[in-house]
Order: sequence, then C-alpha cells, then structure tokens
Amino acid sequence: MLALADPELDNGPRTEKSTTVRMCAVSREVRQISELMRFVVAPSGEVIVDLKRKLPGRGLWVSASRRAVAEAVRRHQFKRGFKRDVRVAPTLATDTENLLARSVIEAGTSGGSGDRRRFDELAVGADANPHLSITLFFQTD
Repeated sequence: MLALADPELDNGPRTEKSTTVRMCAVSREVRQISELMRFVVAPSGEVIVDLKRKLPGRGLWVSASRRAVAEAVRRHQFKRGFKRDVRVAPTLATDTENLLARSVIEAGTSGGSGDRRRFDELAVGADANPHLSITLFFQTD
C-alpha cells in the first residue's frame, strides 16, 4: 500500500529562479553570492580574494563592500572562519578594491576588438550591489 504524501512537500516547479546563497562572515546575513566576495587561503597561508570563485579550498564569504572587508580584518574573522592561523594583510580591503578595478578594466578592454576607446562608460556591479558598483570613464575620440 502506498503512503499518502503530504501535499505541502511538493508544490510543483519553482516559480522563482533558484539562486545560491551564502552567509556573510561579518554581518551573519544570508545573501546571494552576487552580493558577496569569496576569500581563500593561498598555499603560503595568506588570505586572498577569489574574484572568479574558482580557486580551490575552503572559502569564506564577506559582503561585497570595502567596509565589510575592513571589518573582517579588524575582527579577525578570517582566522575564525578558516579555523587556522592565516596571514591577513592590513591593506586587504584596499588591495581587493584595486584588484577588482583592474579586473573590470581588463574585462572591458578584452571584449571584442580590445579597443577601450569604444567605451564611453563601463558600469559594473550596479545591478547586483550598489555598494560595490564601479564606474570607469574612457576618453573617446
């Protein structure tokens, strides 16, 4: 005999697009990964940002804002999150911001012909996270 299934267990196909969520190590809020940055420990023991989210190892997720990364450094969240001694540069927030800006520039110049004069304005991240949006202006001829 078949057991009667609870109708609340299966409501059919999902109506919303399913997204991956993670918890911010600083604010402890659960957010979509598009609103977070992933950090990993390099083989040298140093904490580095994983912008493409593909580096191996345990990842620690922090809200995608300079303030949140600086707070994580100040509160030693990386040592707690990775559950081991790690080296964290005091300039990690600034280094992350610079690396992000450089990756945006490289992404803008590598698309298509690679001629960055084609872009009047390149805005990145404004849709996903207004706190992390970067706008770069290029001179056009």
